[in-house]
Amino acid sequence: MIPRIPTANVASAAANLACAQADISKSQPPAISPRDAFVNEGRSALKAVSDILGGQRPGNTQALEAKRGGALPDFAKIGIIGGMGPAAGNAAAERLVDIFQNEFAVKSDQAHGAYVLVSDSPNIGDRTAYAKDNLPPDLGRRGRDERIKMLTDPRADNPYHGMKGAIDQAASAGAKVAVITCNTAHIWFDALEAHAESKGVKLLHIADSVAEEVNKAMDGKGGRHYPVKIGQLATNGTNSTGLYQNRLASKYPNQFSITVPDEEQQQKTMGSIYGTKNFPVQGGPETNGIKGGEYKNSRDLMLEPAKTLVDGGAQVVTGACTEVPLVINQKDFDAHNVQFVDTLRSLMALAATQAKQMADTDKTALGNELNQHFSQLKTV
Repeated sequence: MIPRIPTANVASAAANLACAQADISKSQPPAISPRDAFVNEGRSALKAVSDILGGQRPGNTQALEAKRGGALPDFAKIGIIGGMGPAAGNAAAERLVDIFQNEFAVKSDQAHGAYVLVSDSPNIGDRTAYAKDNLPPDLGRRGRDERIKMLTDPRADNPYHGMKGAIDQAASAGAKVAVITCNTAHIWFDALEAHAESKGVKLLHIADSVAEEVNKAMDGKGGRHYPVKIGQLATNGTNSTGLYQNRLASKYPNQFSITVPDEEQQQKTMGSIYGTKNFPVQGGPETNGIKGGEYKNSRDLMLEPAKTLVDGGAQVVTGACTEVPLVINQKDFDAHNVQFVDTLRSLMALAATQAKQMADTDKTALGNELNQHFSQLKTV
């Protein structure tokens, strides 16, 4: 990492140096006058900048990267808002590490992007239950201000307050970009995005990452032919509020159509996630659910609604609950030539890309600001 001298200090040193040199030109002070000492102080500060930059003009990004030992990427710190459930948050962090290594060619510990995982499960209520009991099905079609008012209701069981607190923790730890590792939690995205922005954090939407991943998959299958038919494995809350439908329709009009399992198969989806004691099913294996840590039977149960989506003509199946990719993956769909989107991975890929872009922008801005003072070295 390039050592940083605060640009305000550099600017101050440059200004002091210029003033001192101007004063010296008006008179002939003693050889070791205070003014000479002042000039030397300015010279030392600006020379330090030159040493850090290896004698290169600071606006040259490639020179900066070469100075740190190779063209390895820097990343802004990423905040992972986890705990929904805890296994999904941990899996997101694992996927992020894999993305750094395999998509950004990171080869050392020091070159990885920094991230902070906030897993505050006890303080974040169940999103699906709250949405079912307290939010209207047409929430996504209402005005933004009205949505935010509903989503920030002060009642204690509103998950918004725990998620807001988790964002505060990530911001306090230095995160500049953040993700929420729960699909259903994105029902609260508008309110959480506004809060994150007030803390200097850019919050990313999981549906945007899915759109990018689906388009990438279509490119690899001979091109994009819209609309792409997406089969969605998600919670009742995500389905009933039209979370994906509304986001994709507004940002990517006419590109995607979404189908969900019928009532019987959706019950199996929920049983797989939350356990069959909470969501009884007919003719399927009993399980404590992915959230209960029972993966084998949960996987067998989840494959049933997944198959109905494929049989219904889905070109892509999304694990639009972040627990889903914990039990099924692309191999389950290869024989059908159907793309499976792991929403945890697509979200973390978007986060890494955004973090890289933010770091590059910051580095260039720093270089340009230092560049304004670099010419002072020529007169020192």
